[in-house]
Amino acid sequence: MLKTLFGARDSTRHAQADDQPLPSAIGFARQQALFDARLRLCGNDFSLSRALGETGAHGAHFDRQLLQVLANLGAVRENSPRFALVRLQTAASVDAPELLALPASRLILYPALDSADFTALEATSARLSAFKSRGGRLALPATDHGQPLPASLLALADLVVLDLAGDSRSVLGALAGRGLPAAPTLLADRIGSEEALAACLKLAGHRRLLLSGSVFAQQRPRVDARAQASRLRVLEILRLLRSGAPVAQIEAQFKLDSTLLFKLLRYINSPAMGFSRRIQTLEETLMLMGRDALLRWLSLLLFTAGDEDAAAGALMERALRRGRFMETLGGELGAKRIECEHLFLAGMFSELDKLLGMPMAEAVAPLELPVPVRQTLVDGRGLFAPHLNLARALETGDDAQAGTLARMLGVGFARAGMLDVEAAQWAESLSCAPETAPD
Repeated sequence: MLKTLFGARDSTRHAQADDQPLPSAIGFARQQALFDARLRLCGNDFSLSRALGETGAHGAHFDRQLLQVLANLGAVRENSPRFALVRLQTAASVDAPELLALPASRLILYPALDSADFTALEATSARLSAFKSRGGRLALPATDHGQPLPASLLALADLVVLDLAGDSRSVLGALAGRGLPAAPTLLADRIGSEEALAACLKLAGHRRLLLSGSVFAQQRPRVDARAQASRLRVLEILRLLRSGAPVAQIEAQFKLDSTLLFKLLRYINSPAMGFSRRIQTLEETLMLMGRDALLRWLSLLLFTAGDEDAAAGALMERALRRGRFMETLGGELGAKRIECEHLFLAGMFSELDKLLGMPMAEAVAPLELPVPVRQTLVDGRGLFAPHLNLARALETGDDAQAGTLARMLGVGFARAGMLDVEAAQWAESLSCAPETAPD
């Protein structure tokens, strides 16, 4: 699924469009989540690492690199249910030739505007208008250094961004008094608290609202009795699988919850699995899938038990992303297969306490996890703790912490970032594909 980051390009076409070569692969794309007003994942927010952020000519070069990375990753797909917001270092990059490789229908560009853009306001407006005339969509900030954006620019925005970093209360208060910008869609960006999130939801009115920020890392799904019973059953089956229990014991647990067995048989018989005959028993399923594959599938099922819950879906995708990142990072560092499997488990179960609404020690107790995995999840120490902390730092955009942990583990900062984006794409492919994920 994942493509080479810097693959072959049509060099002739790019040379004609821009005779300045792209910089070497020194940076990486960061991917963060965007949510709708129902707190469901609806889009991806891509940017270059802030450690590499520049404006002017250098910024335009880095923007081209970012766009090329996204094209080579296949990160913006025509048939994806999610759109992509791409943050650019400069408005000049709306003319970048690399945009031709990305589907315009799923793309919104968010160019940074500097003093030169406002000094040459007419030229900036003309450039952005030309981009929109080619079918492009734009996101623009509601304010610049506390002042409203010029009306000629705001009129071009398909999406207006409200930056809530810092003193979000004063920003929201000012907007409430003055009225929100007249745009069909608003993005409340960098929301850091539940209070700010609630205020955003209240201010949105009837317009479409998008949300992003660190507050979503703390969101917890509803805890209802039916979902909890199903999750506890899955935990018991996971324990039996890990302990090497006979098929009869595992089958007995499935029979106590017929929905679980139905979902498993539906999955094993889906077109994605490619079997030519219908599989009808758990014994056959185990033989064909293997215990490791079934363990991974059940780990996914933990997050989808019970009624649809947007927070549980977001937790699942974040857990998958961490598990995949830690597993592939281990492979890059020369870890053996069993160690990579344990790294996946540590990442996959790193949100289990939030999912089950209980302390991590209680949540993982039934699983009888390997000691290094348990130490990482419960005590935050041990062999795999740096891998998990690196995953978290990359997710939240903490470049300083990510750089320190990458050096500690012996992996390049840029390479670690790219593994994280690849892992995010992998997790999204599972989350958005009903034929391969339990529901």
